[in-house]
Amino acid sequence: MADKRVSDEISVKVNVEVSEAITGLKALQREAKAATKALAELREEQAKVEIDSKAVDNRAARIMSARKFAKGVRR
Repeated sequence: MADKRVSDEISVKVNVEVSEAITGLKALQREAKAATKALAELREEQAKVEIDSKAVDNRAARIMSARKFAKGVRR
């Protein structure tokens, strides 16, 4: 009869090229930083446009009020 033994141990051999993995991670980090910077710039531009549009709206409101006032004075 053959001797059968059950083992709780697993043996694994792994070859990993660490320098390639590090190079890939650094490239990924550079891309993430560039994307974060671009997003921050986009948000700044959107804020400027929002401020500019509010200024235009305020100016238009002042002009319309002045016109209504001028119409009332002429009557």
